[in-house]
Amino acid sequence: MSGHERLLDSRVVALALPELRADTARTIEMRVGRVHRSKDKPFYTQAQFEAIQKAAR
Repeated sequence: MSGHERLLDSRVVALALPELRADTARTIEMRVGRVHRSKDKPFYTQAQFEAIQKAAR
Protein backbone atom coordinates (compact mmCIF):
# COMPACT_ATOMS: atom_id res chain seq x y z
CA MET A 1 0.00 0.00 0.00
CA SER A 2 1.44 3.36 -0.98
CA GLY A 3 1.58 6.41 1.25
CA HIS A 4 -1.14 8.04 -0.82
CA GLU A 5 -3.45 5.04 -0.35
CA ARG A 6 -2.85 5.18 3.42
CA LEU A 7 -3.72 8.86 3.38
CA LEU A 8 -6.93 8.16 1.48
CA ASP A 9 -7.88 5.40 3.92
CA SER A 10 -7.31 7.71 6.88
CA ARG A 11 -9.50 10.30 5.14
CA VAL A 12 -12.35 7.78 4.89
CA VAL A 13 -12.04 6.97 8.60
CA ALA A 14 -11.89 10.62 9.64
CA LEU A 15 -14.93 11.57 7.59
CA ALA A 16 -16.91 8.69 9.12
CA LEU A 17 -16.54 10.11 12.64
CA PRO A 18 -19.93 11.36 13.88
CA GLU A 19 -18.32 14.11 16.01
CA LEU A 20 -16.31 15.55 13.10
CA ARG A 21 -16.86 19.28 12.74
CA ALA A 22 -17.95 20.60 9.35
CA ASP A 23 -14.93 22.90 9.00
CA THR A 24 -12.58 19.99 9.70
CA ALA A 25 -14.33 17.87 7.07
CA ARG A 26 -13.96 20.70 4.52
CA THR A 27 -10.26 20.99 5.35
CA ILE A 28 -9.76 17.25 4.87
CA GLU A 29 -11.58 17.42 1.53
CA MET A 30 -9.37 20.31 0.38
CA ARG A 31 -6.09 18.72 1.52
CA VAL A 32 -6.69 15.13 0.44
CA GLY A 33 -9.36 15.50 -2.22
CA ARG A 34 -12.47 13.53 -2.94
CA VAL A 35 -12.07 9.93 -3.89
CA HIS A 36 -14.75 7.58 -5.04
CA ARG A 37 -13.69 3.96 -4.87
CA SER A 38 -15.52 1.77 -7.32
CA LYS A 39 -15.49 -1.33 -5.12
CA ASP A 40 -13.88 -2.88 -2.08
CA LYS A 41 -10.66 -4.81 -2.37
CA PRO A 42 -11.31 -8.53 -2.77
CA PHE A 43 -9.99 -10.97 -0.18
CA TYR A 44 -8.95 -14.57 -0.63
CA THR A 45 -10.86 -17.29 1.16
CA GLN A 46 -8.89 -19.45 3.58
CA ALA A 47 -8.86 -22.31 1.04
CA GLN A 48 -7.58 -20.02 -1.73
CA PHE A 49 -4.88 -18.62 0.54
CA GLU A 50 -3.72 -22.12 1.52
CA ALA A 51 -3.61 -23.15 -2.16
CA ILE A 52 -1.46 -20.12 -2.97
CA GLN A 53 0.89 -20.95 -0.09
CA LYS A 54 1.13 -24.56 -1.22
CA ALA A 55 1.90 -23.53 -4.81
CA ALA A 56 4.53 -21.07 -3.61
CA ARG A 57 6.38 -23.80 -1.72
